[in-house]
Amino acid sequence: MAVARLLQEPTRALWGFGPESFYDVHLKGTLAGKPFDFLSCDNAWVEMLVETGFVGLGIMLCLLLTPAWLVWRGFRKKAGVDRQLSLVLFVNLVMFYLQMYSVGMYSWGQNGYALWILIAIALVHLRMTKPTVARSVVARTGQVTDSFVFQNACCSASLV
Repeated sequence: MAVARLLQEPTRALWGFGPESFYDVHLKGTLAGKPFDFLSCDNAWVEMLVETGFVGLGIMLCLLLTPAWLVWRGFRKKAGVDRQLSLVLFVNLVMFYLQMYSVGMYSWGQNGYALWILIAIALVHLRMTKPTVARSVVARTGQVTDSFVFQNACCSASLV
């Protein structure tokens, strides 16, 4: 019903009604066979779509899925403890996304803060761990490349 209301106007479908505007949309429908005014939404993705349109929903998908993808890629490329921590962070991100399906995803009090802190930890973890792929190339060839020295210098500088 909310998506049908959104699609009535092409401009609204693209840009939405604005942040925190779900209450002002005045969606009317039936609930248990009786007319009902829907003042809130229990689905965070539909609420995001109504408030920010397809553009905002796409941006939020990129913001949320990019850290999960990067941590998954880190899990596939890292070794040892770094690999295990990448997997733990990936599982935590996926579980948060499933949990926040039915609440205000990006701004809902403690859960929202915990989600953004988890995203920050995941991204910092990826920056602070040394690249194992470059290390294995050095071990195989016995030659230190400029990119290996630069990557290790960046990792060392971020730890100081």
